Amino acid sequence: MATTLAANRLAERKLRDKQARRAQIIRAARQIAEAEGWSHVTVRRLSDEIAYSQPVLYAHFGSREGILAAVAIEGFQELGLTMEEARKRGKRGKTLAAVATAYLEFAASSPALYEAMFSLRLSKPFDDAATPAELHFAFTQLLALFAEQSSQPGVLSELFWASLHGIAELTRTKRFPLRRQPERVRALIERFTFPREERRRGVKSAMTVDAPVIQLVQDGVPGMALWIFLAQVSACPLLGRCGRPEMLGLTQARSTSHRFDLKPCTLLPTIAERAPCGPFDHSR
Repeated sequence: MATTLAANRLAERKLRDKQARRAQIIRAARQIAEAEGWSHVTVRRLSDEIAYSQPVLYAHFGSREGILAAVAIEGFQELGLTMEEARKRGKRGKTLAAVATAYLEFAASSPALYEAMFSLRLSKPFDDAATPAELHFAFTQLLALFAEQSSQPGVLSELFWASLHGIAELTRTKRFPLRRQPERVRALIERFTFPREERRRGVKSAMTVDAPVIQLVQDGVPGMALWIFLAQVSACPLLGRCGRPEMLGLTQARSTSHRFDLKPCTLLPTIAERAPCGPFDHSR
């Protein structure tokens, strides 16, 4: 009996030590990335920073890509908690705005972490049986916003996420001026808010897959709508396509996330007609 208890305590201590080392490695990777960029996060650099041999790091994660994946998963958990807190503390009628603001603040406060989550190659699948629980948890916070508002909460959650991601990326890369962020959030919330009688009847919302961005075009801001659309199809692995589409050659891109399976050129015909950059081919 005593021998068994001692063996259990030893196993528990080893597990705690392993978890502590894993957390230390992830923390060091995040700190280096935020200060210097992901190109400086290498197994050798991490080994020097935390005084562990490279074989120890490989034993925990298998490869540098495994470390990046662990960072991204941790980021999705933190993003999910951030949105959950904003959703729960948001006042009635202000929940969407609270979550949108919290999301954008999260992306702005940890740009390297956000990059690992959405821009770097991530081996973890989305919308799949093998999807990590942290990714499901983050998406569930968005899904909860539309569960009682529409007959298609999943699609609206995806579009809301895509819009937030587009704004976050375009602001980070200074394509969108930060001073207009409050206006963008207000406009976005208006497009995703449904009349009470429509929710009560359970009628399918007039806001279809492409309506939020098309509405921006009809309101006279096609540039903003097109920028958000291009960002969501080219930069977001959750909702976007494989790789980086060639400029305006969006019909060659294909979905890898199993969340959007629509060709981008059939998604937003109104933007295609009014885009000043050149024609979109609808024939494919």
